[in-house]
Amino acid sequence: MDIQVAAARVAVPAGPPGLRHTIGAMHETRVEALKRQAAAALAAGRTLAVRGAGTRGICPPPEQLPEPLEISALSGVIDWQPDELVVSVAAGTPLAELEAILAGQRQRLLGEPWLPMASSTVGGAVATGFSGPGRPWLGSVSDGVLGVRLLTAPGGRLVDGRFGGRVIKNVAGFDVSRLQVGACGIFGALLEINLRLAPLPASSRWLRAEMGPEEGFRRLLELEPPEWPVTGAALAGDHLHLRLEGEPSVVEAAIRTLGPDFSEAAPDFWQALRAGHLPLASRLVGGISQAGIRAASDSPAPAHPTLDGHPARGADPAAVGGHWRIFVPRGTPPLALPGAWVIDWGGALQWWRTPEDLPYATVLAVARAAGGRALPVAAPPFVWLPEDEIKPHRALARELDPAGLFNIGLLGLPHSERPG
Repeated sequence: MDIQVAAARVAVPAGPPGLRHTIGAMHETRVEALKRQAAAALAAGRTLAVRGAGTRGICPPPEQLPEPLEISALSGVIDWQPDELVVSVAAGTPLAELEAILAGQRQRLLGEPWLPMASSTVGGAVATGFSGPGRPWLGSVSDGVLGVRLLTAPGGRLVDGRFGGRVIKNVAGFDVSRLQVGACGIFGALLEINLRLAPLPASSRWLRAEMGPEEGFRRLLELEPPEWPVTGAALAGDHLHLRLEGEPSVVEAAIRTLGPDFSEAAPDFWQALRAGHLPLASRLVGGISQAGIRAASDSPAPAHPTLDGHPARGADPAAVGGHWRIFVPRGTPPLALPGAWVIDWGGALQWWRTPEDLPYATVLAVARAAGGRALPVAAPPFVWLPEDEIKPHRALARELDPAGLFNIGLLGLPHSERPG
């Protein structure tokens, strides 16, 4: 159903005791259709590619998929309790529209999930697991996941199961719902998701200061809670960008302390940063020499799987389009790589756009030499892990999906090693 229709039905006046809204028989009808498709594929030994809106670049285009299991038809708010800061939604619900609904009651999601396009879904946000620029201060996507409804195939039989709950509980063993964060569908297809919410701040202000990259990098590292009400701090070349949130008096006091170097700015930069569509800077900080590239490249890069069956990725250095997230220890200056960068997460994440002919092994080695990890933006987060680190993902996939029904190609297994 159209999420906007659901939104009209769940809109409530301020201070309601709670709201419960089932999106109706059509939702279950669509779920049953997906289950029939999955059952037929399981019986025939076929592989399904779990697919939402297709905006995050994790899966290839539909024409290259073995058989897509389309989740985007599952859309709508199922249960929302504003007083409890909990919402349950169908996995295909557009993330931007859900956030607009929540904002009407001054609430928001945890982790500021990656939002590459307006049509990007809640299920895709959980499945990829990437958090936005507020991650160090606002929590992670994983922090917000309370429970899921998951279509999976343990023991080689199809199961429509609910895991976790609507409240936080300590549970022995695997937390199956949290395992779905960043799993990109390798354990099953997300049907519904229960999410914890947070109140919107009373005041949000966006600031920008023009200064040299060295000074900007130093100032970036100085701005830490609780002294500063920071929920976003990023350096893009000659500009330091800040987002301050909290009580109006606290935010105003912080702005006065920052001084006249900082001026008010529109939120556009932060929206672009969250989407990954950002203007990258080309200047390096601290006089880093490009010779560092050669030195780091002399050490071998970690082994990684090739994405069998995914022609857009693999060993071809142009496969990732030169667009990287590089997670580093806070305080690490821009790495010794050719290309353009933005420092995000207050210094703990670097976005890079490198030349497409730069070997991926070089990027991995430079990141590793700095104590960090590089991930292509358009790739599952576990794909380029070292071989010894990806083995547990494969072992768990064999436990939860021994037939290899869901997204098995993303694990990079050759056909001879695939389950089933």
